Amino acid sequence: MNRIIKLVIDYKESQTDFIFQDLVDELTDLIDYHKRKVAVYYRDDLGQELLVCLARVIDKFRIKNFKPINEELFNLNTLKLLLGHNYNNVNDVLNNKYVLGFIDKYGADALRFTLVTNNAPGNDMRFYWERVEASRNFANKVWNASRFIMMHLGDNVITEPAKEDLEVIDRWILSAANHVAADVTENMEKYELGVAVQKIYDFVWTEFCDWYIELVKPRLFAKDENPASANAAFWTLKTVLIQSLKLLHPYMPFITEEIFCTLHPEEDTIMLAKWPEYKAEWNFAAEEEMVEHCKDLVKGVRNLRTEMDVPPSRKAKIFIVSDDAKIRDTFESNKEVYVNLAGASEIAVQADKTGIEEDAVSVVIPGATLYLPLEDLV
Repeated sequence: MNRIIKLVIDYKESQTDFIFQDLVDELTDLIDYHKRKVAVYYRDDLGQELLVCLARVIDKFRIKNFKPINEELFNLNTLKLLLGHNYNNVNDVLNNKYVLGFIDKYGADALRFTLVTNNAPGNDMRFYWERVEASRNFANKVWNASRFIMMHLGDNVITEPAKEDLEVIDRWILSAANHVAADVTENMEKYELGVAVQKIYDFVWTEFCDWYIELVKPRLFAKDENPASANAAFWTLKTVLIQSLKLLHPYMPFITEEIFCTLHPEEDTIMLAKWPEYKAEWNFAAEEEMVEHCKDLVKGVRNLRTEMDVPPSRKAKIFIVSDDAKIRDTFESNKEVYVNLAGASEIAVQADKTGIEEDAVSVVIPGATLYLPLEDLV
């Protein structure tokens, strides 16, 4: 143990020149660890050393008023060594804004998520409140998306649909979730936690919340007209949400536990749920390619409308011109995927510019060119 303490002190005295692997090797010789990871070293926005674990302990003691904070409870010299500040007494430590208020202001999940995001073994990372706030916003995004899904689920009895009942966007999001589960598991096994959490963030925020939920809304609102389609949509929403919660749980344990147990009241805890695994039957490469083309179209049209300051309520006809028959078939057979999000009054898919006015505004996307009549935009 004395040797371990000496190694840590040696590191403190020569931070930038210290080779992390040397510390790992020497610690491994002392303790028989089969798996190991070097932690990230955090600093506040002024570059001063920041020890979050100690901060939480001090904060908890102060908030709960277990006993007065004094020299007997926390040795001041130890605090100085660990925090790296020039404090004269323990109260100076307690008044530091980086020691107090992490959890009360943004929540434990947001703080935990922030400390893992974008980290890598051996890095010196600056801590900024803006990052914790961004993590809190992500937690709100997950919570609101879950509320939306549960609100529409209600008491409806949802059954697993047959494969042929799944629509293109259902297969796309299942395939995307499948790949994310495989990638995140691989990253976590390699202790690439920052990489893993970024993949979860991108999938949940962008693919699931911003795209799939928006694309599937018309089917949820028309569940009485087409029960089979609505059932497939509800099942896919719930399945992908639960899988996302499981992947997110190591980083945001409290919010994921609450949502999971609400969706599955018969389960004791998400911690005992089976970890998501790659499923060959959820691999829909063709549908992924189709939806990506549709997403490119929506983004292209939206960017154009924003640049021209076209109000969302104004609909416009969209001509899709492509010399690739496969891409034309993709846009022709999946109009329901993008027609609403693109604000289209009519869709025309063709191989050339026949019938398109000379003053039409064009947008180039991968594999095709979009034309919108100027008169529809002004």
